Amino acid sequence: LHLPTVTASYRQVLDFDTGMPPARSAVSADGRYMVTAPYLDSPLSASYIEAHAAIDFFDLQGATHLWSYPLGSTILSLDISPDGQYVAAIYQGSVTGQAAKDYIVLLDHQGKLVWKRQVDAPGPALAVTWDGIATTTANPGLGGVFTVKFSPDGRSVAYGTITGMVVVVGTQTQAVSLQVFVRDQVRDLAWSPDMSRLYASVGDNSVYAINTATAKILWQTDVGGWSLSWSISKDYALISAKEGYAITLLNLTTGAIVWRYPVLDTSFSLAISSDQSRF
Repeated sequence: LHLPTVTASYRQVLDFDTGMPPARSAVSADGRYMVTAPYLDSPLSASYIEAHAAIDFFDLQGATHLWSYPLGSTILSLDISPDGQYVAAIYQGSVTGQAAKDYIVLLDHQGKLVWKRQVDAPGPALAVTWDGIATTTANPGLGGVFTVKFSPDGRSVAYGTITGMVVVVGTQTQAVSLQVFVRDQVRDLAWSPDMSRLYASVGDNSVYAINTATAKILWQTDVGGWSLSWSISKDYALISAKEGYAITLLNLTTGAIVWRYPVLDTSFSLAISSDQSRF
C-alpha cells in the first residue's frame, strides 16, 4: 500500500431522479453531453416500467437535465453521436419476455424523434456472403436487435441482429450502406477510429472484423465463449467471455490472441489505458 499521489475535491452539481435505476449510458466524444437509460425488469411491475422507462439527456458542462423521452420498456442499448447531436436506442415499446428488441429510434439534440426503424420488418430475400461465398438468405426479416453504435463521424449507425446480420445505415437517411452475415446473433459492435472496420461480438463465441468498404470478413477469432463485455482501443480488444474463464487480449490488425488471463468468473467491466500499456 502507498499514499495517494493525487488529491482532489468534489462537489455535487446535479441530483436528478430518473424514476428507474440508470443502467445504460453514453457520453459524447467532447465530454459535454450524457445520455442514460434504465434496464431493470424486476422486481418492478410491468406497468411501472412502461410508465417510467425513458431516455434522459444531460448537459454535463451546465450540470442540467435537458429532456426525457419515454420508451415504455427496457432499453438494451443506446449511444450518442460524437458531437452530441443525436441519440440512438433500441427498445420494444412494452414489457415482454423477448430479449432482442424490434425497434431503433433516432432522436435529435432537442429530444425530438427523427426516425423509428423496425429492424424485423418483412422484406425480400437478402444477398449476403459467408467466407467469400455469395448466397441468399430467405429470412423474411432481419430479426430483433441487441446493440447500436454511431460511427466516429456520426454519419452512420451500425446495429446487429439476432439472426446474425451486421447492418449500417445513414444517420439522417437510413440508407443501408453495409449488410454482412456473421452466422449468429450479434451482441456488441465497435468501430475502428478510421471507420474502415467494424468489430462484432457474435454468439458463435467469436469476434469478427469486417471491412466496411467491401463488406468482407477480414478475420474471425474464437475467444472461448460469448464475448459479453469488452474494451476496444486503437490496436487491441480486451474481452471477457460469458461462458469462458479467461480475459483475452486480441490484436485488432490480425485477430491473433496476444494473451489470456485466467479468471474464476465473467468480468462485466473492462478498460484499456489511453497509451495501451495497461489493461
